[in-house]
Amino acid sequence: MHYQKPIYQNGQLVSITGERMRMHGLTEVSAVVTHPEYTGRKYAQQLVAHVANKNLSAGITPFLHVAATNERAIKIYELSGFTKRRLINFTKIKRRNNKTF
Repeated sequence: MHYQKPIYQNGQLVSITGERMRMHGLTEVSAVVTHPEYTGRKYAQQLVAHVANKNLSAGITPFLHVAATNERAIKIYELSGFTKRRLINFTKIKRRNNKTF
């Protein structure tokens, strides 16, 4: 994972995103996270737009995935120029002791 342009407030990391995979002119925007006390300040939108624009200017197409139930993230990604392309089903697997791996 290569992290891009983290945002700090008073020395505390409050928002960050990264790029996880790069292949054949594509790169995955990943790990878009903001500390709960700092949501609503458009940090995630700024970071996603930064990573997307940096890649687009280099001729690389950014892509990402998001849970269909994560409406807030979907809105951020759409405001950054991303569009829905297809629905992908994810399966959560748990061990017998109920721990997720």
